[in-house]
Amino acid sequence: LHFYIIHLLIVATFFIEGHPATEINSPESFFFFRPPSLGFPLVGVYAVWLFVVIILYPLCRKYDRYKSTHDKWWLSYL
Repeated sequence: LHFYIIHLLIVATFFIEGHPATEINSPESFFFFRPPSLGFPLVGVYAVWLFVVIILYPLCRKYDRYKSTHDKWWLSYL
């Protein structure tokens, strides 16, 4: 889930910074939604990391409770 959340954040940042849709696939960059001018300083990266951890922590706790209280064979694969 963290990959999807981080990707949604980078797409939102892309449009919030005012980049047009024509720059989604920039020739200078190998990745979509990643022009050379887009980025965060190290403090920003830590802030994004902390935000994602805070968002996912309750979901992980809920999943842990579910997995520990249910004895289904397929849960061992997740």
